[in-house]
Amino acid sequence: MTEPITSGILDIHRRYPVLERALQEEAAARGAVLGDRHVLLSDFYERILSGLKETPRRLTRMGQYLLAKGILEHEFADGKSLLGSFLSFRGFVDILIELVNEFQEAALSPEDLKKAIPKMGETREKFAELAIFYAMYRKCLSDFHLWDYEEQKKQVLERLRLSEPIPFLDSLEEIHFRNILSLSRLDFQIILELCRRATRLDQERPSQVFVHLPYDPSRQDASRFLEPVVRKFESTADEFPNLNLEFVIPSGGDPSARDYLLTNLFRKPDGPEPIPPIPSDGTVRLIRASAPEEEVEEMGREIRELLSKGVPVSKIGVVFRSLSLYGQLAIETARKFSLPFTFVQGNPALSSRLVRTLLLPAAILDSRFSAREVLKFLNSGFLDLSAISQESLHPRDLEELVVRAGVIDDESVPWEHGLTRLIHSLADSRKSSEEAEATVQKAESLLHIIRNMKSLFSGFPESAPISVYAARMQLLIRELKVREKVVQFGRGGEAGSHSLDFLQKELSALRSFEDTLDEIVRTSRALPAIGEIFGEASKTETCVGRQDFFDLLMEGLKDRNLAPPSEMEGIMVLDAEELVGLEFDYLFLGGLTEGEFPHRHFEEALFRDEEKEALNLALGEKIFMSTPLKQWKENLLFYRSIASARKVLTLAVSTLDEGGEVALPSQFLESSLKLLEENPEHPLTRVTQQGSVVILCRDELTRLITFLLWRPSEEKSLSMPAALLSGCLARDPDSMLRFADIFKRCEMERMRESPSMATGDALELLSDGRIEAPEILSRMARKWGEDGKWSATQLEDYGKCPFMFFMKHVLRLEKPLFPELDTDPLSEGALFHHILEKYYRKMEDAGLLPLSGKAEEETALREVAQAAFSAWEAERVTGEPHFWEIRKKSVLRTLSLWLNYERKEMEGFTPFLFEADFGRTAPFSIPDRQGGPLYLTGRIDRVDVAACGDAYRVLDYKNSRSESHKEKLRVRNLGKLGFQAPLYALAAEKLLREKGKLTTDAPLRVSGYALLKGPNLVKQDFADPTLADYFKTDPDLRAALPEGGKNLADEICGTISHIRAGRFEPSGQGCEYCDYSQTCRYRSGGESEGG
Repeated sequence: MTEPITSGILDIHRRYPVLERALQEEAAARGAVLGDRHVLLSDFYERILSGLKETPRRLTRMGQYLLAKGILEHEFADGKSLLGSFLSFRGFVDILIELVNEFQEAALSPEDLKKAIPKMGETREKFAELAIFYAMYRKCLSDFHLWDYEEQKKQVLERLRLSEPIPFLDSLEEIHFRNILSLSRLDFQIILELCRRATRLDQERPSQVFVHLPYDPSRQDASRFLEPVVRKFESTADEFPNLNLEFVIPSGGDPSARDYLLTNLFRKPDGPEPIPPIPSDGTVRLIRASAPEEEVEEMGREIRELLSKGVPVSKIGVVFRSLSLYGQLAIETARKFSLPFTFVQGNPALSSRLVRTLLLPAAILDSRFSAREVLKFLNSGFLDLSAISQESLHPRDLEELVVRAGVIDDESVPWEHGLTRLIHSLADSRKSSEEAEATVQKAESLLHIIRNMKSLFSGFPESAPISVYAARMQLLIRELKVREKVVQFGRGGEAGSHSLDFLQKELSALRSFEDTLDEIVRTSRALPAIGEIFGEASKTETCVGRQDFFDLLMEGLKDRNLAPPSEMEGIMVLDAEELVGLEFDYLFLGGLTEGEFPHRHFEEALFRDEEKEALNLALGEKIFMSTPLKQWKENLLFYRSIASARKVLTLAVSTLDEGGEVALPSQFLESSLKLLEENPEHPLTRVTQQGSVVILCRDELTRLITFLLWRPSEEKSLSMPAALLSGCLARDPDSMLRFADIFKRCEMERMRESPSMATGDALELLSDGRIEAPEILSRMARKWGEDGKWSATQLEDYGKCPFMFFMKHVLRLEKPLFPELDTDPLSEGALFHHILEKYYRKMEDAGLLPLSGKAEEETALREVAQAAFSAWEAERVTGEPHFWEIRKKSVLRTLSLWLNYERKEMEGFTPFLFEADFGRTAPFSIPDRQGGPLYLTGRIDRVDVAACGDAYRVLDYKNSRSESHKEKLRVRNLGKLGFQAPLYALAAEKLLREKGKLTTDAPLRVSGYALLKGPNLVKQDFADPTLADYFKTDPDLRAALPEGGKNLADEICGTISHIRAGRFEPSGQGCEYCDYSQTCRYRSGGESEGG
């Protein structure tokens, strides 16, 4: 539009949300939006150029990518150039485009760059290549009449310098650039040219140009990022009197905690005086959650409470530094709680679950069929997998098969190899195990599915024209019947009451994805082939690599938003840069973790800070911004975010990141909390999760009732949840059983928290870790009765924690295992045992025991180890090949060091028994006090005997240096935490006597742990006076022992009797390393804790 603007005033906005708010406010004030006073900066540039007779073709980001990559491949792919050497690095083209854009924003010509090269020191060669690339890029734009965004701004500058009329512009009295957060050199030149043009047209009354900066002169500590911009404008004041610099200073009000924070944050010691302490007024609140999902959900609950109180949606804002993670979480929270969140321009396309599903083929191919990505694909509800499988496998079955087959990806453990090996290993047990046969059938089905998937994805060759890849993606969408599945969901199946909203959103996502494919094809066809640009034979279409195509697809989707709702009124969800210029009564500022806000800026790989400084010196002007100055932008954004909260500011943080790793609180949050908590009045209000009774989903209602029935308080009587419960039951009588279970659990918790728990009477209470139900005890008696066999591991597990024993050995619950890139500790330990057994047997056969340091000992170790490695590779999961090679060297080195330690430190004994079983083929037992047998079983790693037959030594190999092994051998812990060493010593003595290797009735017994990675030997020789009767097993002799005397047989009997009696109380020891801590009800000091 080139017609004059009737109001004579033009407001130019940097971001769309601010423009949207300005239009809403004008409509509210005048009843309608008059004229076109408010425009975006990009639209302003479009208007200036709209009068041109011929408009060049616009080069999109995708076009930039194709052009830059084509220049690199045509001119720098000789293997000798620096830029060409980076061609294979993923993301390098994007880095180069950013650098080119930075050059253009600085209004730097290829000639300017070329002149500066001699002054660039050691980086002259790199900048010479960059100058060549930059010149070629600019030449392509010029010769083929193409514009990228920066070239458009250059053309704007050129048109402003001409005397040709621009009607809409020349009629203006005022031009306002609102909320300018940063200005490039080119933007600055355009603003100055506007002032110059206005003066040229009317010297007496030129149009006034206003630049509004979010800058506070009294708070330069918080506004330092904008100081270079301010100084630049101030230096032009005399030349351009019609240029007005306006500072947008945060508005103040009655003293509040928010104002206290705003005044003191980032404040220098010589800054303004702080305002007096402010009492807690609820204007600054804190949400601390365990994970980003819970953080955003808690914000959603707070927002829902505000809406229930009648707060208009326009008064509430939600802001994060970036929406790449939190945008999707906000969408899911809005869906869960029915909140009217809006992203103004529509939700980001990449936030759609459907779009992410459609990108899975790229992730699968890029990761070489990673198990994680393949499972996502097979478990997706958006895909009809009938094209690759006639039968579906349950997600749990899929995960179990992946784990058992040891599949990581096709490079480490290929799918075909892992599944085939699993099928063959189970085949022998088919006749005796129906479960094995069922698993074989599932594995064969999964193998069939994987082969069909690979066939399905074979249509994506390593290199092809873009149109081929795009057509293949469209075919894939049809073959997997994506549109039909979306419509099926939207008609009521999985989508529930939100089916219409679901259908509109996902169909919009599908359209956006398909439109992006079409745009990529159009761009590639519109852009001349690179050979044609450089005068070579024309090509019909440029070929790209498969990964290049998927990178292009991602680039296109980054800039796309799903169709916004027809009703734009909603709660704005913004990033921190979009927030500048907006205010909300209630502002929620989330994602306050280190690396998220403040965003961590890194030096550019191709344009480091020292190179920027050198180029600035060469050009004679400070043009390029260093990384530290970019970091100051984060301070400004956080300061302005706080200023955007008019009434209440809610800060939110989570202790874990999206991957479950520990997340550190942001330095901004830490500084804010320190300020507020050091204030004598403590104005910070901590938000706790309160069960709202205004609007509740079913799960929330269940949790609320459980909590209130468990711990009713004076403020909330049972009448309120009782009323809610009655209403729920009236609508859903089938839920009675579910609530009956809740009542039972509440009663259990009340009993657990009764005073008797604190006085040691826990065994008299329900749910205290003791089993009393006769039917359960009878089932346990069948398993742990007179014929049951007990191992040292079971006894030690009970000694460590009876509850852990119950979970591990009674319920037989195991922690899920997943394939790892490296060999896990258990597998490594088994490998150590295997090699050492084979090695010592070989040395025994060769007559080389005890070891003496002969050369053949080391040779034999390498031979045995290599045979073991080969067997392991053929029969077991060994992880990623490169890690496995490192692990093999580590194992061999560890064993070599151990043998050297044994030769020097363990003289006087000769290895005799290796991996010796007891209690398995021949019974091994000790009598209980009544004379009945208790059967024991185990496998002893190694038994050494002294030459004179009066002593023996029992060793158990450990591939760790843990101090816990020493603790087990302490006298006070024997028969409690440590059963293995004395029990194995007792069993070894019986085995040695049977073989005639002992010459005395009272041999010296030495038992301990061979710590291979020390190397070290920790042992107990049982010479302590308190252990004189420790190995007596005769019931009569044990009965005659003094009270309190230690005796192994009695300690074993006592432990087994507790197990048979159903006593499984949590011990509270080693909880931080326990696999069952999340299910434990251990309580300490009267408080409930996760044990």
